[in-house]
Amino acid sequence: MDIFYLFIGIYIIVFSLYMMYFFFRNKRKVQNKMIEVLYMEKKYNMDLSNVEISKLHRFIASINSLIIVLTLFIMEYFDIFIIKVILAFVLVFVLIIILYGILGLYYKKRVD
Repeated sequence: MDIFYLFIGIYIIVFSLYMMYFFFRNKRKVQNKMIEVLYMEKKYNMDLSNVEISKLHRFIASINSLIIVLTLFIMEYFDIFIIKVILAFVLVFVLIIILYGILGLYYKKRVD
């Protein structure tokens, strides 16, 4: 049960850092599209410029936080450094494809 509390605690910290990043990014009025948004737009052929940006930022922050924390916790079960690195590399890409695929399908249904 201690691992669960540690997982939730680290997730909340990472999520909070992402939300602060998005807050200051919006405050400075950065006009560049984020790579996550570009990925979903190109993969699902949709335009996300008319969606609520704060809701999209919350989804992106929660997905990125989940990817970071899951990768961190799964890597902790291995002792050999090279296995940790390879596993982390593969795991990050698999989680990105799966989680952003789900988010892309969600927004594809909402935009259309």
